[in-house]
Amino acid sequence: MSWIYGYYHKQGNRTSMPALRTALFEFHTANADIYAGGNPQTCQSFTHPHDPSRHVVVLGNPIIRNGEDFNYPDNTAWSLILSDEERLKSLDGHWVILIIAGDEILAYNDSMCKRTLYIQEDSDRIFWCSELALLKDICKPEIDWESFGAYWHGMFPPTRLYYAPTQKSYFKGVQMLGTGTKAVIAATGITLQRTEWLPSKSIHNLENMLKNMTLLPVRAGKKICVGLTGGMDIRPLIAIYLANGAKLQAVHFGSDKTADFRVARQIASRYKIPFRFIGYEESGVSWEQAKLYIQSRGMGFNPAACDFMGYYPKIAQDSEVYISGYFGELFRFRFMMAHLKTLVLGSHLTYHAIGNYLYANPPSFFIPEIARRMHRGFWSELRSEVSLMPDSGKMLNPMLMHLFYVRHSPRANNMPNLAWIDNHVIDHMPYLQSSLVSEHFRYGFLKQLNEGLHRDTIHRMFPALETFPITLSELCAPYHYRQLAMKLKMRLHYRNKLLIRLRRDDVFLQEYKSNILELRHDTLITQDAAIDHKKLDQILDAYYAGDKNRTGAVLSFVCYAMGK
Repeated sequence: MSWIYGYYHKQGNRTSMPALRTALFEFHTANADIYAGGNPQTCQSFTHPHDPSRHVVVLGNPIIRNGEDFNYPDNTAWSLILSDEERLKSLDGHWVILIIAGDEILAYNDSMCKRTLYIQEDSDRIFWCSELALLKDICKPEIDWESFGAYWHGMFPPTRLYYAPTQKSYFKGVQMLGTGTKAVIAATGITLQRTEWLPSKSIHNLENMLKNMTLLPVRAGKKICVGLTGGMDIRPLIAIYLANGAKLQAVHFGSDKTADFRVARQIASRYKIPFRFIGYEESGVSWEQAKLYIQSRGMGFNPAACDFMGYYPKIAQDSEVYISGYFGELFRFRFMMAHLKTLVLGSHLTYHAIGNYLYANPPSFFIPEIARRMHRGFWSELRSEVSLMPDSGKMLNPMLMHLFYVRHSPRANNMPNLAWIDNHVIDHMPYLQSSLVSEHFRYGFLKQLNEGLHRDTIHRMFPALETFPITLSELCAPYHYRQLAMKLKMRLHYRNKLLIRLRRDDVFLQEYKSNILELRHDTLITQDAAIDHKKLDQILDAYYAGDKNRTGAVLSFVCYAMGK
């Protein structure tokens, strides 16, 4: 998102701090210095409507819900929202809001933690910021190995599609806003009050809400671009746009050798949607870009995916809002058969059941003591987070793994991405909104398994899209195929063949072999007491001698070293 950082001087000793970036807004009080900037679409500031002595800074893309409809807040709406803290907490979208007063700073974030602040306190001051790069530049924090364990065993190697079962930062002495958190920054220190996400008890029509959320940027007159594929998750959104005559353009990112690309181009051609293909080569990959990618997103992200840094600025050249089908799988039984455990185990679902699904033991290059601390940290964080889960008897239905996913995956997988993307273009993800996800919990098992929301929306809004096949990367199948059939077909297809994504990992590691070996001999790494240097050398030697079983280990090392 557009960025913010600030200093709260606890002792009143105002050490002059130079501006780190060119700011859109600056605020200076007796105790604090605050700077905010970036994309004007996602960074705004105004005087508090009920207290002229206070200023409000809004980062990101907050959305207000009115029944089953949605709007962007205007001045009148902000006056109502800021009159009641509970109304503020009910905002959809992804956002951080700061209220700047004379002697304290209040900070709030959205209920699913798609946005956050990193906060570090010492004896003299409190520093906070919205970006990892700013945190590292100013605080140079060290890794907290227990907290890092939740990331290491949940997200490494960085090709895994899981998440960290924690809401803590993995940096020592650094706190962060979790789900729906209120932070008070004052001379007495930092106070954090976190609210655990739960489905709303109100009942609404999910299809109407999906339609209105999808059309929101169109009604607001914004130029939109749809990330178009041949898959299922984006197709209901395309159906909504086509049924309502929305002006849009489409982009397909990746390889033009896939079924995904061919079907996306066919859909765009049939309905005269301006279509742009951006290949991996055009988006660009370089060693410097990979370093920036990890520095902005943190450990756990795949450096081979750094071409996204070239993708979003290209979209922003012609669009204000990027429409993504990302997280649409949440409505299609995101974890497939693993979630059946919640139906079987019900209220007896324990941290072991979730841990058995999430836990991974990636090939380690750390000394045994560090490995043990990370292992303990994973289970400690998991137990702590599971202890905050409700009894299934108090749930609309017992999909506890889904609830755990909603509480943790957006934060771990998307929060750092959105923070960077919003500097260029608003990433609008209709599926990943608190109010829509709440209604998701009313869907029965069969409704989810049969992709009820997706297929009903397509059939009612624009059934002509049913004539196009469903794709999954290089695979293609008739529209009537359901997700289980596609998963089975994918498993059979890739039994003896690497996914394009995995092949790209090895291409990256081979192309930048000299950089990786140079990184290994950087003093930051050679003097790292947490690393088993003999084991690390064995991993690198084996991989570059042709052992592809070490791909994940080498990617993990690169990500750790760059993120450190």
